[in-house]
Amino acid sequence: RRAWDNYEREQQRATGLEQRIGAAEQQLRSVTEYARPFDDAVTAAQAALDAAKECRHALHEQLATAKRRERRILEPAIAITEQDIHMATLRRDQAVTAAQPARALAAQAAGGLSDLRKEQWRQRLYEPLFADPETITTLQDRVAALDTWRQWANGHQLTPSQVNEMNAGLFVANDSIHEFFALRGTLFDDPNTAAIIHHLERGLERSPGPELSID
Repeated sequence: RRAWDNYEREQQRATGLEQRIGAAEQQLRSVTEYARPFDDAVTAAQAALDAAKECRHALHEQLATAKRRERRILEPAIAITEQDIHMATLRRDQAVTAAQPARALAAQAAGGLSDLRKEQWRQRLYEPLFADPETITTLQDRVAALDTWRQWANGHQLTPSQVNEMNAGLFVANDSIHEFFALRGTLFDDPNTAAIIHHLERGLERSPGPELSID
């Protein structure tokens, strides 16, 4: 039952993650759309600043080879360009400041979506561990049955119902021949149980013990 509970819990968690990721994707689209005009304003302001700097650079190159008459024209133009750069820098900075709240929202939404996707990746990574609850339940029952068998082998008396439960846990109808011999090896060939088996061989006639049935 515990395996089924874990399986159902993982299924519910996977469904919940899908829903949260869908909501996070929608939120990211919304805040990205909200931030777009601010980003466009920053891009335009930066382009204007870059253009003013290129103009100043070009004027300085002309000034380097200009004659005196040409210098009288270029120097005022450079002064105007410097003023243009100053104003363009102010507008760019203002645009960046105005965009910060919207950009912060977009970054927060993107980070939240990224965290959810990482959580989903981890959930899918471990999903196979919960994907076959019937087999997991059978293995859990078999572990419990082996523990009961070792208790009996050490002299603990079992009730008929405990014997039946142990048999059901040790041998199930869908066991293959390979699984049967693997279990036989666990019971009779494992060095950890050698002492128990030796004890049983001496006392078998004195105590019939439970039958380990595979029917």
